[in-house]
Amino acid sequence: ERLCKSTLELAGACKRADAAVKKRIELENEVSANEEAIDNLDKQLEESKFNLSASESKFDDISRKQATMESDAARAAERADAAEKKIADIEEELRVVGQNLQTLEVGEEKTIQREE
Repeated sequence: ERLCKSTLELAGACKRADAAVKKRIELENEVSANEEAIDNLDKQLEESKFNLSASESKFDDISRKQATMESDAARAAERADAAEKKIADIEEELRVVGQNLQTLEVGEEKTIQREE
């Protein structure tokens, strides 16, 4: 009877030991999977940091180019305004010259008529 009882206790202890070993193996596998996931996430983090740095550098370059282009555009607009003003002044001068020419032609016609 003691042998039977001891055998049952031993069988129960073996089951518990087997269950504990099984649980330990499962936990070790989970730890291994978690370590792999952490390694992958670390790699992704490094790649993301690199991409961020590259993107910031590109953004800075583009911002500088944009500022230069805006400055160039402002200067071009100023030159265009000055050119338009010059054109308007020349057109006005041309109109005055045309009027003067017309006046001279009329005066010449009158002079010719008086001489005749």
